[in-house]
Amino acid sequence: MRKLLYITTVNVADNSAQSLQIVSMCSAFSKFKNNFKLYCFGVNKLEVQTQYDITSLDTGGNKLFRTLRICFFVLKENSKKYDVFTRDLLVALIFSLLRKNVIWEAHQGTSKAAKIILKLLSLFKNFKVLTISEALKQADEIPISKKRIYSYHDGCELNYHQVKIQELIFDKKTALYTGALHKGEDVDSLSPLFNSFPDWDFIFIGGKEAEVEIYSNRYSSFKNVKFLGRMPHSDVLNYQFSADVLLFPLTKTNKLWKYTSPLKLFEYMKAGKPIVGSNIGSVSEILDKSNGFVFNEKLDLIDAFNSYCRASDEDIKHMIEKNKSLIENRYNWASRAKFIIEKIFDDR
Repeated sequence: MRKLLYITTVNVADNSAQSLQIVSMCSAFSKFKNNFKLYCFGVNKLEVQTQYDITSLDTGGNKLFRTLRICFFVLKENSKKYDVFTRDLLVALIFSLLRKNVIWEAHQGTSKAAKIILKLLSLFKNFKVLTISEALKQADEIPISKKRIYSYHDGCELNYHQVKIQELIFDKKTALYTGALHKGEDVDSLSPLFNSFPDWDFIFIGGKEAEVEIYSNRYSSFKNVKFLGRMPHSDVLNYQFSADVLLFPLTKTNKLWKYTSPLKLFEYMKAGKPIVGSNIGSVSEILDKSNGFVFNEKLDLIDAFNSYCRASDEDIKHMIEKNKSLIENRYNWASRAKFIIEKIFDDR
């Protein structure tokens, strides 16, 4: 069986969404590939125990320097046949030129320089692309044959190992948002709810200290709005599993809106709680009226929240059951890794 290498220039210990995605995918890959290895940066600070081999370099230097360093280490340590999975286009170029089977994972639209590299890579049959959404696959962002482009959204863990979920007791009905505060006007887009539903508490978890202070001051006149900042992932899960409803805002001021595959949305679906969310762009591939109370350019946020408030227990139960089924059967890391190995790498 050929060895599989995940090569990234990302610092996998920086607690970002991309580092969580990488670590989760590596854990899933290792369950299907005994001879799997991760090449990365910053793993010495990674708090998660891994069951696979890792070569980690010290962080430092610009992207090009890190790319050349990590590729050197890969070539130094591996002489036998191996396949490469990467989010880094330059890494993909180097190993495609070396005639390795390569999958490049695309997360957003491409620059002019990236398109030039991709046109060159289109000449190599050993190069394939995995996009995180169907919208990105179908867009004119990746100038290679659609037959060599595959799509699969991200996901979440099927089981939260070593995490004991504790139900929290809130004083009032609670709507919860967990995630970044800096992405466009996503958080601000929820502000019409604060006045319209004074009997609800709106809790926001995430954001850097400075961002939390800015938003706390901006909405200080609302006693039902709380910004709690970052907290351990286990605590975030407790909030998600305890809130009455989970909020997913997405606006076109967020540069990722067209092609995103947001990890927090899959966590929401896993939590088994109703979702009031924006389903613009690629999110419409995941969330619609059958599994959430959606708002977009045609459907109003207030109307969506009112729809949730008026929904019967039976309707909400059906939505939650559908989300549970989607997570168990598709939107999880194990299913995604299996698809990549069996449908892309083995389809040659």
